[in-house]
Amino acid sequence: MAPPFTGAYADFVHWLLHPVCHQIPERSFHLLGEPLAACHRCTGLYAGFTLGVLIWPWLPGLAERLSANPRWIAVFLVPLLLDWAMVWNTPTTRFVTGVVASFPVALLPLVAFGERVADPVRPS
Repeated sequence: MAPPFTGAYADFVHWLLHPVCHQIPERSFHLLGEPLAACHRCTGLYAGFTLGVLIWPWLPGLAERLSANPRWIAVFLVPLLLDWAMVWNTPTTRFVTGVVASFPVALLPLVAFGERVADPVRPS
């Protein structure tokens, strides 16, 4: 996501993320004077998902409770939706609500992977 480090591939990185992010420079973090290829909110979504993948294995009790009723994951989207609807949101609120919204979503592929490892041969 950081064009200063992608060199000749910066345009490709922007093109790759363009379908899912508006990439408005004023609404993106800057690194070495260059805007990232994702806005504040999308950067928060990517960061939250990555943190979730890394941290959920260390929270087995909470992960078990949340995976028992995955509909509760939708509750974590509420702050993001409220922030999106507000005209006066800030880079910080956009980033933080992105992290909050995507952190629990990372649990879903981890649970699916765990089920697949526990039962690698499924009958057709």
